[in-house]
Amino acid sequence: MEISNIAFVNFTGYIEGGKGNRTAAVSCSNVHPCFNIALQNVSLASSVNGTAVSAQGSCSYIAKNGVSGLTGSGC
Repeated sequence: MEISNIAFVNFTGYIEGGKGNRTAAVSCSNVHPCFNIALQNVSLASSVNGTAVSAQGSCSYIAKNGVSGLTGSGC
């Protein structure tokens, strides 16, 4: 299945059971890499009392430049 044209906008808060500073991950398909995925105004902490930061995480099986607003491995 092809995934494209998705926007995650205005997310704030914390991730329950966060893994370090990773607050997001995008993983699609090797056959149909996703594209045009945008994270805008996302500010999440990795725990209740953590410091909120811009979306940080990982990307896999995405088209080149297929994800914006997320920093991390593969993005």
